Amino acid sequence: MVEVPVYDRARLMPGTRLAGPLIVEQQDSTLVVGTQQIAVDDFGSIIIGMKQ
Repeated sequence: MVEVPVYDRARLMPGTRLAGPLIVEQQDSTLVVGTQQIAVDDFGSIIIGMKQ
């Protein structure tokens, strides 16, 4: 087990970039991200594998 940051999906604004490992929680699902990086695009979608 490893402690990782947990983010609230509703608080991730467009332009947000984060490096894993991390967890993104929302009401109906949970996204577990390994060592990849994520970004939130202009439409609010989470893109996995973005380079920071």
